[in-house]
Amino acid sequence: MKIENLEKLKEVESCVKCFDEIKTFLRSSREDVIKRSFEALNIQFKYATSNSPFYIQRFKQGDLPQAVKSLDDLREIPFTT
Repeated sequence: MKIENLEKLKEVESCVKCFDEIKTFLRSSREDVIKRSFEALNIQFKYATSNSPFYIQRFKQGDLPQAVKSLDDLREIPFTT
């Protein structure tokens, strides 16, 4: 098989996997969607509190929650652009 064909096949496989994940997500219950959303948000929150000087400082000062478990926790996080 040619290299170009292998690359196209990999792209198609990646799209199929993504589509399957989207289908699963769309069939999820409201609770599952909320749970996954908070899991994704906590990944970003952990990254920010480990890599952003602003969030590292705020986290060390105790101005931020340890994790985002609720909308109230989310309201405590200052957003930047």
